[in-house]
Amino acid sequence: TAKLVRGTTNENLLWAQSYERDLRDILALQGEVARSIAGEIGIRLTPQEEARLASGRQVDPAVHQLYLLGRHHLGRASKDGNRRAIESFEQVIAKDPGNAAGHVGLAEAYIQLSMIFSDVPPRDVMPKAKASATTAVKLEESLADAHASLGYIHLFYDWNGPAAEREFQRAIQLNPSLAIAHLYYAQYLLVMRREDAAVAEIRRALDLDPLSPRTYAFGTLLFTFAGRYDEAIALARHALDLDPRFGTALVFQGLAYAEQRRFPEAVSNLQKALQLDRGVRTLVLGAHVHAVAGRKGEAENLIKEGERIAGEGYFCPYEVALAHISLGDHDKAYAWLKKGVEARADCMALLHVEPWVQPFRADPRYAQLLDAVGLDPRAVPKPIR
Repeated sequence: TAKLVRGTTNENLLWAQSYERDLRDILALQGEVARSIAGEIGIRLTPQEEARLASGRQVDPAVHQLYLLGRHHLGRASKDGNRRAIESFEQVIAKDPGNAAGHVGLAEAYIQLSMIFSDVPPRDVMPKAKASATTAVKLEESLADAHASLGYIHLFYDWNGPAAEREFQRAIQLNPSLAIAHLYYAQYLLVMRREDAAVAEIRRALDLDPLSPRTYAFGTLLFTFAGRYDEAIALARHALDLDPRFGTALVFQGLAYAEQRRFPEAVSNLQKALQLDRGVRTLVLGAHVHAVAGRKGEAENLIKEGERIAGEGYFCPYEVALAHISLGDHDKAYAWLKKGVEARADCMALLHVEPWVQPFRADPRYAQLLDAVGLDPRAVPKPIR
């Protein structure tokens, strides 16, 4: 049963309708309800919107339950959750190979494996993500999530800016309410040095997804890249209000504090994060913060520990390089950045955006790395402010 009421008073029933359908027709029913509500409130649907709402395919309730379970695990943003998400989406595809949502869920899980956990080589996982997202688009071109995933892959793995922008814009055209598309597009805009447009996209993502610690945390990092440190710190505070043990938010807030030279707060944040997680990312970013705070001994100990763990398996070379830049060892930083190019590490696309790379930018080898990545904003005219 669907009811439409006036939101300002929560009264005045405008419309109500009851439906009874087989669960296999749940997607078609969603489209029917959406069309009915649009008609009641006087919204004129475009032919494309009409076609999309009318195209709901039959689903197996058990498969749909597996898909929802995969989404739940993916949203946990943990290693165990990501593993379970991959298992769930693989079961969806095994039972229903034509399920586009299952393919895009699998693509997102692979992206998250590379983007957040960074312990699997991108060359092992990103081609799988690309294949899954491409399959999803072929099955259902109007699936905004699939285009958003392809855009991320084009930007951070293919290093193809124009292709990335096309996919992000298509995703937002198809579904303006998809928060992750706005967040991904903001990253692209920052890479292209279009800071004002990026900030608008970050804010849009936050408006659309106000209860996600992950969205607040990555908004924190992107605001830091844009030089808006007070706003970055405030966003991290929101993330920590939602999840006080969210180490990623502590780390990103600490980075913003460090850029403001508020070193006691920055060091305190990283120390708290290290109590929650002594993974390589936290260790090497902790090394960066300690280094810029003048705590060279602590920074060197953390980078040694991080390199030891990184040596036991794959880890994003870019982030190890950042710690060496902050310690003033540009030769070691360059060696790790070269590894990042060879591995096609996600973060290499941010080489000319992250503020803590600044001490290395005068090094002649920096331009060589920038050319290797191929995302050089110097060729992109900045918008008139």
